[in-house]
Amino acid sequence: MRLGPSADSSSEGALIETVVSSTILHCSGEQIASFGIRYRGTGERWGEFKTKTVGCTIDSTGASSSSYGAVNGLILAAEPTGDGYVLFRLSECDTTDNTIKGHRGAGVLIKASSGTSELSDAHIQSSEFMRNDIRDNDGPGVKIDWGTSGYLRYINWTSQNNLIVDNQYGFYGVNGAVSGAQNSFAFSSNDTVADNTYEAYYDADGQSGVATVSNGIVWGNNGGGTQHNYGSTWACNSVSFTDMQNLSCTPSNRNINQDPLFVDAANGDYHLDGTGSPISPCIDVGDSTPAGPPEQPRVDIDAEPHQQDDDGNGSQIIDMGADEFPDPTP
Repeated sequence: MRLGPSADSSSEGALIETVVSSTILHCSGEQIASFGIRYRGTGERWGEFKTKTVGCTIDSTGASSSSYGAVNGLILAAEPTGDGYVLFRLSECDTTDNTIKGHRGAGVLIKASSGTSELSDAHIQSSEFMRNDIRDNDGPGVKIDWGTSGYLRYINWTSQNNLIVDNQYGFYGVNGAVSGAQNSFAFSSNDTVADNTYEAYYDADGQSGVATVSNGIVWGNNGGGTQHNYGSTWACNSVSFTDMQNLSCTPSNRNINQDPLFVDAANGDYHLDGTGSPISPCIDVGDSTPAGPPEQPRVDIDAEPHQQDDDGNGSQIIDMGADEFPDPTP
């Protein structure tokens, strides 16, 4: 479904869908330029909505602040209203194979708010947020907002195989510390989070961060300084099989702290270099069989198999980061 321009010129852009169970499929052929997409579910007492956004280019590059250029690229928002007990779900959101770039705010905003009722229950459950290229946004690549009111907010969300580069932050969590926030989890697996202006993982208030990071590459953020603001306890307990700059833990959880050797990061190519000397240290060193969530993705950001014998030693082992070497043939 192609959304047409709306008369609404709000900060979310001029392409808006509200209270939806909608599908936008394979829309890169008709680029959604200078506008954002918002899935915003509101309702009283009960509501459940599902969304699917696949193969889209959501691009505000070059749009001036006075134009319809979107503040945020893609918004998933669960916002129940009304008094008394409210149960609201925005679930099974498939956000896959999109390019989201050039926005004045966040590339992706994921938000749950419990409205006016102290017994509200707002859920966002996004089972597939995969293989998205999120870059060159003035705000965070991904902003996760647990909401500012009500009693209970619930976000159970997994990010896999995404490339999040050259934004303000990588992942930015906010409002997790408000009274009553419970059962909120965000997992990052096989994401490449690199060269963002500030930290790759930033927790604005102490309880709104990403729960675990595995099989990732976290490099060159914050000018090469600290890659997160979660503290050493989180990093050493919750990060595993990841190439994270300046990370030092005992035991190591199989993490490394080595230049990932991208093919040409300066020109936007974040594939792993497997042909140079030396090859990328991220090749064939990931965890192919993790003990807990999330399950490992089957294909990489290029939709190539994500578990190959890349170094020719007879073992098929997943690489760290969003890319699996070898790269697809041009």
